[in-house]
Parts: sequence; C-alpha cells; structure tokens
Amino acid sequence: MRIARDTILKVCGYYNATNYWTSRAQIGDKMKEALNIEIKKAHATIVNFQILKVVLPAQYEDSIVQTQVEVQKSNMRKFEQTAELTRQGIGVLDSQAKQLIKVINATAHAEAYKIEQFAQVMII
Repeated sequence: MRIARDTILKVCGYYNATNYWTSRAQIGDKMKEALNIEIKKAHATIVNFQILKVVLPAQYEDSIVQTQVEVQKSNMRKFEQTAELTRQGIGVLDSQAKQLIKVINATAHAEAYKIEQFAQVMII
C-alpha cells in the first residue's frame, strides 16, 4: 500500500489539475506503468488500474468547471449560429422557389390566354 500510494503521488505531481479532466485515461496509464515498475520490486504485478475519483482543491475544481462551462457555451453559440445560417439559407431557397412558381404560373396564364385568343380567331 505504501509503495502504491507513494508511486501514485509521485506521478500525480507531474500533471496539473486541468490534465485530470482532459487526459484522465493517459494519466491512469502512466500511473499503472509506474506502479508496475515499483511493485515488481516486491514481486507483484498490477493487472488493472483506473482512476475513479480525483479530489482537487475547491478553487481548482471551480475554475475547471467554469472553464468547461464557458467552452460548452461557446460551442452552443457556434451551433446556434450554424442553425441560424441554415434557417436563413432555407428562407432564401423558399423565396426563390416561390418566385419561380409565380413566374411559371404567369407564363402558363399568358400561354393559356394566347391559346384562347388564337382559338377564338380561328373560330371566327
């Protein structure tokens, strides 16, 4: 237990608080590697190792949480902008389609009127 505790604390010192949020799996791998080196001296082996809980001082924890919240807000704003651009693009396409429909209908009415007039002239 002493070897494990000392080894884990030594590896912990190599990383800052943010790393425990962003690179937890890699830190766990480094801890397992360092533990295996030290535990082999006591004729033991570490088969599995996982960081289950990281206790950070409240100031660090709050700072990291606030940073993550701001990153999420920024991502959300980007998605909202993309959604608005998509909506605007759809609005433009809708307007263009409606305009084309009006042109087609006007052309059809003009052609129908022309055909009717021609037919009336042919009857007379």
